Amino acid sequence: MVVRVLGTAGVDSPAGPAPRLERKARELLSILTVRAPSAVTLDELGLLLWDDPPPSAVKTVRAHLSRVRAALRAAEPGAGLERVGRDGYRLALEPERTDIGLVAAARARARRLPPDEAAAVLAEARELWRADPELPGTVAAEALRQGWHRERRLLVQEHLGCLAAGSDPGAALAELEQLTAADPLDEPLWVLYVRALHRAGRQTEALRAAATARAALVDVGLDPSAALHEAQAEVLRPAPPSRAAPAVTVDFLRQRHPE
Repeated sequence: MVVRVLGTAGVDSPAGPAPRLERKARELLSILTVRAPSAVTLDELGLLLWDDPPPSAVKTVRAHLSRVRAALRAAEPGAGLERVGRDGYRLALEPERTDIGLVAAARARARRLPPDEAAAVLAEARELWRADPELPGTVAAEALRQGWHRERRLLVQEHLGCLAAGSDPGAALAELEQLTAADPLDEPLWVLYVRALHRAGRQTEALRAAATARAALVDVGLDPSAALHEAQAEVLRPAPPSRAAPAVTVDFLRQRHPE
């Protein structure tokens, strides 16, 4: 059994389809999964599910919890939710039984592998991440939504960084061109794009990309980072294009896009 929340939330089971959950129950399943292994209280769930919780919020949350528990147990007897304290609940599953846990494990494994192998692992992780988690559109849930949107962006950047540093940097170019055009202020993507172009032997285009990135940042009053300066300097050095360039690290990506 795998609980999937990266996209439309639900429960996958080799034994057959689990009961289909209505939207609020799916959102509740997503909250419990992204917050696991921590517990979430009934009051917290009510505030996350509704901007203005109705008087019957606790009763309604309990009903949705029962539906989620039934879906889990239908997929695998014994699976379910664990009560913590007086009114807290948490998903009682190992991380590898959720798509979020599988993606996290893949990202951790990729960091220990050479670029080409890491890129293959991260490509599989990206396939698991069909869309951002199905979370409520409430004010209280905004931080959760934004946090997971950033995590998805980091996964994409980690994958493209491995492609850019691997044996076929050209494989990253089409997506990097599309992403930098869509968000000209996403500097880590520009760094990857410049390095991928350089390592693919396209020095003139790499310098043009670096200049475009610098202009976009300066235009809104931002100073280009040391990483962008270094990527441009790498293009100008008399080194063979096939020489492996250092990939942008997760630490750098998080520094440029703080949680």
